[in-house]
Amino acid sequence: MNDLLKQFFLVPHIITGAVALIAGICAILLSSKIKWHKKAGSIFKWSLGICLLTALILSLLLSNLNLGLIGIFSSYLLYSGIRCLSWKKDRKRSFDLKFLSIFIPIFLTMLITAYFLPHYIIPLIPFGSIGLIMVSFDLYHLYYPAKLNSNLLLKKHIGRMGGAFIATITAALVTNLGHTWLAWLMPTIIGSLFITFFQVKISLKQKKLKVKNLA
Repeated sequence: MNDLLKQFFLVPHIITGAVALIAGICAILLSSKIKWHKKAGSIFKWSLGICLLTALILSLLLSNLNLGLIGIFSSYLLYSGIRCLSWKKDRKRSFDLKFLSIFIPIFLTMLITAYFLPHYIIPLIPFGSIGLIMVSFDLYHLYYPAKLNSNLLLKKHIGRMGGAFIATITAALVTNLGHTWLAWLMPTIIGSLFITFFQVKISLKQKKLKVKNLA
């Protein structure tokens, strides 16, 4: 029965993971074409959402801590990355406040667990510490939406969705290469460089607009 359950969730997990990977690449390549970027982003959002849900279930069925940690961390990235674009004017901010607050004890538990499971320091320490920093900033911005601007939200969106995409690649590498430093860190290092590039590009574009308006 347990093997049947594993297969039942494994098949959609693999399929949606592959779709999310392809859709994520398309969304990145089509970032300058808003209409097509949104379509690719929508496919990425839903396919990754299903992939993460099945990952959390499979992590319990397979007793796979790595899969569960990636699923939890990526779920936060995906949800906050989708929702943040509307935080300045959306009336559903109160729900986001409550929902995102749930992740504070989750990320704290990751940090505490790292002491008892030193073999899993990576990913427990990075996920726990980065997660706490992100949720702290997000809750601050949700409490004080007046401090938000479209430039900041766009960079946050790029960072979170890009992070979710990196997590998709990381999960694939860890599954195939095993629990190695290379599998965990390589996608993060390379992906972070790309995310930083796009965020800096947005900042420079914003500065040019300001200078043009002042002229």
